[in-house]
Amino acid sequence: MNKMLKLLFLIIVFTMTSSDAYALKLTECSTSECINYFNKFKAGARRGHVSALTTLGEFYYHGFGTNIDKDKGFLQLKKAARLGNVRALYKAGLIYLSDQKYKNIAKGSRHLEKAARKEFLNSTFLLGMVYLNKHFGLYNKAKADKYLAIAYQSKHPDLPRVIDIIEEKEKITPENFPRLLQAMVQSPVIKDEAKKRIWPDNDIEVIAIQSPSIQTMLNEQIIAIRRPIISLGSRIPSYSCKDRIGCYSTWELSRLKDFTFL
Repeated sequence: MNKMLKLLFLIIVFTMTSSDAYALKLTECSTSECINYFNKFKAGARRGHVSALTTLGEFYYHGFGTNIDKDKGFLQLKKAARLGNVRALYKAGLIYLSDQKYKNIAKGSRHLEKAARKEFLNSTFLLGMVYLNKHFGLYNKAKADKYLAIAYQSKHPDLPRVIDIIEEKEKITPENFPRLLQAMVQSPVIKDEAKKRIWPDNDIEVIAIQSPSIQTMLNEQIIAIRRPIISLGSRIPSYSCKDRIGCYSTWELSRLKDFTFL
């Protein structure tokens, strides 16, 4: 089971799901448009916008509008994570877990824990995977049960696959996965023609509007980071709601999905 869970974890980290919400991700880009975006976000980061600092870190890490510089990108992401940006916490956690150069399982799990406390669903789901998989050295079935149950209640798209993998080795019971079992009883999954578990159609939210392009999302972020941050007379800037720890609107949380994955 653990080999399959490790494989599933890596597949999810690097490809995520096929839904539109997860399809967009940054790739290496050297066009004039990408360079222009890089310069604008670099300026926004210098003005003290944490969200711009996070995006700048991703630009460096992936080579979007600049040469790939993973060291500099990871440094920017860690800075933004220390300031409480949930996207930076999640992305830094993934890098700690999956990039051999920076691998630190303990730090990765702590970053994901912080993002999960801010109700970031993918962080909650991946924590369940980490604690369920002995490969990471953090095996803890009680914690795995806790986080998988929360992710199940939020209908994470990959939970049915994980349940199938778990039940190839052991039955989900009140003794081994009490919280997950309770969530499954309250909101059962169904099996498709191949006998694989899936969410019922009536439990899946259908969104007719296509996921916005990277350009659209970057332009929306630029509008928010154009103004300077007002200083409080110290090294710590004052932040508007979108920049403060724990202060995220529903709109902003939905947008966070698009720039979080390796």
